[in-house]
Amino acid sequence: MVPIFNPQGRAIQSQIEQLYENENLSSALTDPSAKILLGWAEKELSDYNGVDISAAELEEIANLLRRLVRYINVIIEKLPDLEEQELVQRLLYLAERAQEYEKVKVRKNDGEEHQEGNHGYD
Repeated sequence: MVPIFNPQGRAIQSQIEQLYENENLSSALTDPSAKILLGWAEKELSDYNGVDISAAELEEIANLLRRLVRYINVIIEKLPDLEEQELVQRLLYLAERAQEYEKVKVRKNDGEEHQEGNHGYD
């Protein structure tokens, strides 16, 4: 949970609450999967607590995160009806959106690039 004793903390907490309140972000997921996905998005937002970013930057980051989460939900929702080619196209689109998010996201550690590894996806 993000400390909410400062304006930035309150803004982050508000963005996190919006994640959990928006049923369109996880309606096609099982509860355990939704918990993992929304937990990831929550952590991404929480990482900005104490980072010098504007309210507009935080909003942009939160919007990109919501779009990523929503698109994952849409893929899962449509998965039974997708043909292989369409699934590949949707996954490529998702990867492109994730790259957009990585370009916009601001990481702590004095502006140094934050390396988290490839999570076994090479």
